[in-house]
Amino acid sequence: MSCSQTRNPQAMAIIREGNDGGQQTTQLQGVDGKAIQAASLKELSKEAHQSHAMFAICLQVAKNEPQEDIHPSMQEVLQEFSDMFKEPSSLPPIREVDHYIPLKEGTEPINVRPYRYAYYQKEEIDK
Repeated sequence: MSCSQTRNPQAMAIIREGNDGGQQTTQLQGVDGKAIQAASLKELSKEAHQSHAMFAICLQVAKNEPQEDIHPSMQEVLQEFSDMFKEPSSLPPIREVDHYIPLKEGTEPINVRPYRYAYYQKEEIDK
């Protein structure tokens, strides 16, 4: 099976070779700005009986609505510490030491391979 794209960015041809040596070409074509509508069960049954290939995509739009049913005790905590729950407006302040790993006195740097290498990789690394 081989694929080739045409000049149209919404089209692709798939060529399949059969056991008898013949070739079957299938072209996938995108929708050119046409409105897509939901099909009825009757239309889908008709397409299925005619052995047409079909697929379905189910999308659901999620709405980010604030929850109104917050427990009263939790509401008190949220109001008390409202300054902690604000969106950050800037980066955190610069610290003297951002990250620090304490090292033991007098230790040498670790010189151990992290994992075994194949002989040909080792020769290349040693060069």
